[in-house]
Amino acid sequence: MCGILGFIQTPGITPEQVNLSLSKIAHRGPDHNGLTQIDGESCFAHSRLSIVDISNRGHQPYNFEHLVLTFNGMIYNYKSLRNELRDAGYNFESSSDTEVLIKAWHFWGPRALDRFDGFFSFGLYDRNQKMLFLCRDKIGKKPLYWREWRGGLVFASRLDAIETLTKPGPLCPEAVQWLFYLKYIPEPFTAIKDIHKLERGSLLSFGGDGIQIEKWGGLAGIDQINSNLAQPTTANLKSSIEDAIKSRLVADVPISCLLSGGIDSTVIATIASRHVRLNTFTLAIESKRNKAQFDESAIARQTAKEIRTNHHEIRVNEQTILDSLELLFDQVFDEPIADPAAALNHHIFKCVSEISKVCITGDGADEVFGGYRRHQGHLLSNHFAFKNVLVRRLARSAKSRLPDRRDNWAFEKLRYVTRYFKAAEHASSHGQRWLTNTDICGSMFWNNFDHAAAFDKKVETHNVPTSKLDDINKMLALEVALTIPNQMMVKVDRTSMDTGVEVRSPFLDQKVIELAFGHSGKDKVKFTKGKALLRSMFKSELPSHVLMQRKRGFDLPVLELLEGPLQRHLNEALCQDFHAEIGLKSETVDSWVTGIKLYKSNAAANHLWTLIALKLWHAQR
Repeated sequence: MCGILGFIQTPGITPEQVNLSLSKIAHRGPDHNGLTQIDGESCFAHSRLSIVDISNRGHQPYNFEHLVLTFNGMIYNYKSLRNELRDAGYNFESSSDTEVLIKAWHFWGPRALDRFDGFFSFGLYDRNQKMLFLCRDKIGKKPLYWREWRGGLVFASRLDAIETLTKPGPLCPEAVQWLFYLKYIPEPFTAIKDIHKLERGSLLSFGGDGIQIEKWGGLAGIDQINSNLAQPTTANLKSSIEDAIKSRLVADVPISCLLSGGIDSTVIATIASRHVRLNTFTLAIESKRNKAQFDESAIARQTAKEIRTNHHEIRVNEQTILDSLELLFDQVFDEPIADPAAALNHHIFKCVSEISKVCITGDGADEVFGGYRRHQGHLLSNHFAFKNVLVRRLARSAKSRLPDRRDNWAFEKLRYVTRYFKAAEHASSHGQRWLTNTDICGSMFWNNFDHAAAFDKKVETHNVPTSKLDDINKMLALEVALTIPNQMMVKVDRTSMDTGVEVRSPFLDQKVIELAFGHSGKDKVKFTKGKALLRSMFKSELPSHVLMQRKRGFDLPVLELLEGPLQRHLNEALCQDFHAEIGLKSETVDSWVTGIKLYKSNAAANHLWTLIALKLWHAQR
């Protein structure tokens, strides 16, 4: 929705640096740039994407008495909070949620955070206390980086904006290895040493006592046990999903929705279309080998016709992907990210931006309701037949011999079987091994790093409750706690904000998540059927042709691209000097190249995509 930056008690930062840093976040808010000089060594800045109260009364940084605010996000319940504050004697000059946020903090202090329903990251300075507060929401939808500098503190929505205000830093070796191991860089790490991500649900304060970071809030069922959620009803959960969709339709600009052939986006589009004139967008990838895997346009077209939306089809070919690839790591991403679907996200949001500034998506449904094959594989691991030693050996043998390819329909089916077996083999009480790339190990790097032990420790620090969650929900809880804020939201935020689009995700509503984790994992995941609970709740309201569809995902044909149009980028990424610089052994890379050439390995292709992404990002620095 916006871009924020600032620095407190940091000497030596010039106006030229401030202006250049502001240009790094300008695309996040193309409607207005603002600057507030707090004193000679402290400053707040803001770039605005106008969604609610698009007049200049909603411009930032926002000043009220002794408080200064630069805020990125949306407070959905701002109208009810405004009424409470009016009853307490506050007057309002705008209809923006920004003014509500700063006056809520003025009245309640940090206790106001528990009252906010929405997503946000913000910096707030209290002139009376001479204190800076940095905060992120419980889900971690919006980014916030910070760095200690010259006795002060610098923060921003982007990594490169901080480097502009300070100086470029060296690559963080641990972050590089996490990128290959997880396909993202987990908070609080960043790609650069000494620059940190503020973790989701955290509040940082900086003043006379230095830097203090505390967890201000968590999610029941994810971060904390809440006995009140023991027996939620299906009716309450369905109602909360519908309410979450309706609350995300609040805007003073047109609304769009991404529509695939799956149940997640169809639920969103169906409910939303009852309340607003909705624009829907479907993206189809023109793949030479397995068109059925990558093209859902016919299904989405039929859905759009039934629910009567203003529908748009976007076709993507190899050249489209090539044209956007370098831009992704030169401008869009301030950190390397290994998700190939990022190129697709960026292209579709660019098309959305021509019509509207707000887009609703089905993000998070797979993680909250169990939509991936790994979740079904986890069920398989607990089946009595799979506990047999001979059966496990057979599955292990089959997994290693079945092709990891998706060239055509037959290979795609075999790939499903492989993924089931792999999920079952790596299933554990927390399911955490499925959140990692299990074939990546420390021996592939010169600086041997025990990823498995480090990841297990990271899991423990997230305090995911175990006593009241079944195995499936434990697995899903980790995905909500780790994958969503560190991978999904990074991809979605950067690609949408680069095009001036705000994304809203009803399935990541706090109440929806907490009620969903009050339901049994067995209600969510069945053998051969994911998201069973979500399907049953909306079965009578959704088009029948959608309920019959299998899981496809939002993927690029990576192997196909590496063997064709991405060959040049691949060759450049095979530079041994670069491998040495990032600490990766060249023989590891050679094995991946062999994997795609001889075995058409999809896993090897994804590792090489990660290498290309890192190389492109590193080159533009």
